[in-house]
Parts: sequence; structure tokens; C-alpha cells
Amino acid sequence: MKNIKILPLRKLEVLNFKPRSVLYNLDPLGIGTELSESLLSYVVRLAEAHHLYVGDLLKHVVFQGADRSYIIKKTQSSSAGIKFKRQLIGTGELTQDFYHALNFYTGRNDLNLLTLMSLKNFLSVLELLGNQKKFCPECYRTFKSEFDFYYEPIIWVIQDYKVCHIHKIKLRTKCHNCERVLPLIHNRERVGFCVYCNTQLDQIQNNSQSEICEEEMQISILIADFLNYCFSNNFNPDETYLSTIIQNLVDSVGDGCKKNYSEIMDINISSINAWLSYPKKIKLSTFVYICRVLGKLPSEMFAKRGTINNFSLQPIKKAKRRKQKVDRVMIEIELRYYAENTINPPPSLRQVGRTLNYDPTSIMQFFPELGELIKRKHKAYNLEKHNEKVRHRRLEIKKIVEQLVKNGQYPSEHQVEKYLENQFILLLERDYYKNLLKEMKVNRS
Repeated sequence: MKNIKILPLRKLEVLNFKPRSVLYNLDPLGIGTELSESLLSYVVRLAEAHHLYVGDLLKHVVFQGADRSYIIKKTQSSSAGIKFKRQLIGTGELTQDFYHALNFYTGRNDLNLLTLMSLKNFLSVLELLGNQKKFCPECYRTFKSEFDFYYEPIIWVIQDYKVCHIHKIKLRTKCHNCERVLPLIHNRERVGFCVYCNTQLDQIQNNSQSEICEEEMQISILIADFLNYCFSNNFNPDETYLSTIIQNLVDSVGDGCKKNYSEIMDINISSINAWLSYPKKIKLSTFVYICRVLGKLPSEMFAKRGTINNFSLQPIKKAKRRKQKVDRVMIEIELRYYAENTINPPPSLRQVGRTLNYDPTSIMQFFPELGELIKRKHKAYNLEKHNEKVRHRRLEIKKIVEQLVKNGQYPSEHQVEKYLENQFILLLERDYYKNLLKEMKVNRS
């Protein structure tokens, strides 16, 4: 006891820990490049990390956090509120509310970089974002090997971006297995997988593609350069930026005369006047068209704010739409064939419209009875197909549960997933699985 030494007191440092976040603090992928992840992709990965459906995460967390009452009312009638899907990456106030809510729940402060909000004073939302999912299988493989995750860059959502500027192949819009067009986002979305048959979208045996249009390739390269400059330089133009660029282009190309510039660029002079009187915005397709005519990259246009001395005019013919005469008698005959004959599988009204080169809304306007019959047949087919899939999934789960009980094992979710063809099946049929255990009176021993 006499040899005990009393050590002097020391001041302990107080460690400041960050507060716990409600949702996982996932790192966004590809930030600062043209392949920056979109907020849609981030939300899907976040939902998958929490073992939730995307619709449930949006409805109960994101939309609630956005504090928009009319969105919450809308989502009461639908499980996902997917009608607002494109707002997650747009340039409006809803986008701002969404990423602020996600920043709060994940404890991050950089999710605005996964949207186009920084360009809200420059780009118009008209014809900016597409309605369908587009993807490059080669890019999926690259992302998987580099990050160990699939993700979808924001450039894939741009409407006019149709060719991968890296692999020089057309972006796909259909699953190679079930041949169904993929939606932009779905209640049960998983990045890199088909929402209908759960096939990995990068596992394509025959990646045959139609010939790439040179115009589409050029447009895709310009869009990639545009986004690369914006994301790598934290480009955040004010309301006067567009008018400054247009005025410098008028001075450089049109010798200070708006009429000359209008004739050289084949752009309506009223549009030029509107751009010069800010806060008018420009469509991305129009800005890309200007770059194509002048033979300049968007990054060069931004670096010099439209003041260009050496340029070579590239004459580009604008496609003019011509009204075609429609033979409604032949359209009715074709529609009656689809409505009254047995076709397996029965096509949707949209597919019929594409085949006949006739708008579905016009079909419903002039041939409502035939249109309704086509829609009912397609809906009945999809319902039967869905029910067959549900029966197959439930039968597989039931057989596995019965076999585990027979072997004296408790059929926990982990045990059942081991024997399933696809682990995603149990996530879809969790309610059935729980009710099955109750019916079989299976308890943990």
C-alpha cells in the first residue's frame, strides 16, 4: 500500500460527435464529373440499404420532410407518390425541398450536387428530363467494379442524351430479358435490376445495337461536356449570365446585329430578344444546337462567356414537321383487328398507337369503344400474369418453410432466403410469409 503512486489529474478533452442521423449517411458516387449520381439513384440505394421500398421511403420520410401538404395528400392515395419522381432532380422549389429533407435525414450537406439546381437560372425545364429509364450496360459493369455498387448518373435522365459518350453505344430503355420498357423510377426500384423480372441489366448476352446516328453521338458528347464543366467547376450562374453570353455571341457572330445573328444561327429573333431580357432561360437542346452550329464545346462557351473569335459555322438543317393525312377508315380496321382477335400477348394501347403511328389520345377520341376494349384486354392479361407470378412465389416459400419445419429447423427469414431462387422474393411476399407461419402455428422453440 505504501508504494501506491497518485497520478496528477489531467484535463480530459471533450469529443464533439456528430448527432446521429435518421437515415444512413451514404456517400454519393461520381460527384464532380459528368457521371455524377442522380438524386433518384441515391434515394433508391438509400431505400435498399434500409430494406425499404422506394415508395415507402419517399412517402413517409422525404415527402414528409419536404413539408408540402398537397404532396402528402396526393401520396395518401398512392403507395409511392411516384408522380413527383422527376422533381427529385429538376430545378424547381420541390427539388430544393427534397434535397434539404434528405440532407437533414442523412446528416449530409452535399446532396444538392446530385440535382440540376445550380443551373436553375440558366436552363429551362422544358424538354430537359426524360420519362423513361435509360442505361448503358457497360457503364453498369464499370460502376460495379469501381465502386462495388450500381448507380445511375444524372446524365442518363437528360432527354436528348441517347448515346453513351464513353462506350459509343446507344442507351437501352428495355430489359433484355422481359423486353419491357423500364420506368424512370418504380415503387420497387433497385438500381441495376429490372423492376418487372429482377434481371441484372448489365448481364446482356447479345448486346447488338442499331447503328449510331452521328448527330445523336455529337449531341451526347456536347451534353457530357456541358455537365462535366458545370459539376467540376461548381457552376452556379446568376440571372444575367445567359443574357451576357447571348449578347457576346451577337457581337462576335452577328457583328453586333441581332438580325444578322438570327439569320446566321437560324434562330427566331423573338427568342434572342427574350434571352437578352433576363430572367428568360434557355432549353438545353437549343444551347447544344448553338454549340453545334459554331463548332464549339459548351466548356469553351462558358470559359469565354460567349466571346469567340475563331469559329467555323456548321450548317445544320432543322427538321420540319409536316402534317400527314390520316386514313381513319384503315385505322379503324386495324384497331378492330387488335380489339377482336386473340393476340398473345395482347398489346397495350400505346403499343398499338406506335405500330399504327397514331397517337393513343386520338384513338380514344375518335374510336373510344375500340380503345377501351384494347385497354381491358391488356389489363386483364397483365393481371393474370401478375397473379401467376404471385402464386409461383408463394408456392416456393411454402415448400421451403414446410421442408425446414420437417427438418426440425425454425423457418426464419434468413433460413428461407438461403433456399430461394432470388432473395428479393421474400421482400415481396413478407406478409404472406408471416401469415403462413401463423397458419402453420410455427413458434420458436
